[in-house]
Amino acid sequence: MLGLAALLGLAWINPVPGEGQTTSYLDHDGLTRELRSVVNDSDLATMESLGTTLGGRDIWLVTVGDPGGPPMEQRPGVLVVGNLEGDHLVGSHLALESVRYLIQNAGDPEVSEALENQVFYFFPRLNPDGAEAMFGPVKWNRRTNANDRDDDNDGRMGEDGPEDLNGDGAITMMRVPDPAGSYMIDPENPRIMKRADATKGEAGAYKIYWEGTDEDGDGFINEDGPGGVDLNRNFQHEYPYWHADAGRYMVSEIESRAIMDFALSHKNIAAVLTFGETDNLVTPPDSRGGLAGARILDLAAFADESLESVH
Repeated sequence: MLGLAALLGLAWINPVPGEGQTTSYLDHDGLTRELRSVVNDSDLATMESLGTTLGGRDIWLVTVGDPGGPPMEQRPGVLVVGNLEGDHLVGSHLALESVRYLIQNAGDPEVSEALENQVFYFFPRLNPDGAEAMFGPVKWNRRTNANDRDDDNDGRMGEDGPEDLNGDGAITMMRVPDPAGSYMIDPENPRIMKRADATKGEAGAYKIYWEGTDEDGDGFINEDGPGGVDLNRNFQHEYPYWHADAGRYMVSEIESRAIMDFALSHKNIAAVLTFGETDNLVTPPDSRGGLAGARILDLAAFADESLESVH
């Protein structure tokens, strides 16, 4: 298992030019076509659907390994997961390019050894419904899946979500004058807001909302938008009971159930690498499994050390 994270790191630290890397983020159909193109050109990889989301999209699994080596289920496995958060498209991009790198560089001695003795399981986009919101006519940062919930307990779901009020094709933040607000205009840059500091004699004069209006007339703005469950909060470890976007219960979602069932049925998985918004390689877990305080990391030095570990 030596240098597996570094090996995958080569997929974006040291890409091979002219070998078909994508230059933009892909919607579900585009990602599916690209994965099939990469997998179908090689006998080192297979692709299968482990479920269908509420939006009717496949949850793809790509398995990469040399079939000439030991049986796949007897090798140490690496589970790689991307795009748990709907708006984190770079996660699926990194997963796709990691698959491409392993296949295209199978002739490299280090890569060849890894493919012969280990197996890589990729979930390139665990949250395809959430990701698809980034490709709509109006783009907004949606982390959750498509399992609607009644956030304001009025018996309706998704009736008061964000609106593109200025027609620029993106949901951004808006500031609304309110003497009870805790924000003020930054005196050094009037385009942005800052939280008022009472110890400095500052007073708030604004509240901040996602762009939209009070569509259901309950006095609140955007309190019940479309979607869903944040898949990162839907697993067992430190499950946030009663949190609105954590799901009705642990592993309640199609997406989280698909990956949990897969992981539990593959006892050979020895390492998990997640391309997500929370980087627990930079902020490692403490002795109780929670995230410890952030530490300063020299990314250039880290990359150099990673490359050295596979050479």
